[in-house]
Amino acid sequence: MTLTISLKKGMTHPEIKILQQILNKDPETQVSASGVGSIGMETNYFGSLTEKAVIKFQTKYGIDPIGLVGPMTRARLNSL
Repeated sequence: MTLTISLKKGMTHPEIKILQQILNKDPETQVSASGVGSIGMETNYFGSLTEKAVIKFQTKYGIDPIGLVGPMTRARLNSL
């Protein structure tokens, strides 16, 4: 599971499901505790729940918390 493109709110792409799966591995950055976006129910859509989880991830790892998965965020996600 490797992220190769920048991802942002409003996008639909297969890599968003990978993003959500990575975020869901850590309770601190979980997309959702239940329902859409939760473990086993990840989607290809980058909505507000995914954006909030990305911001939590960026804050945790000292990356500017803008909610966009750019090169720095992508590199850190891929290293996990």
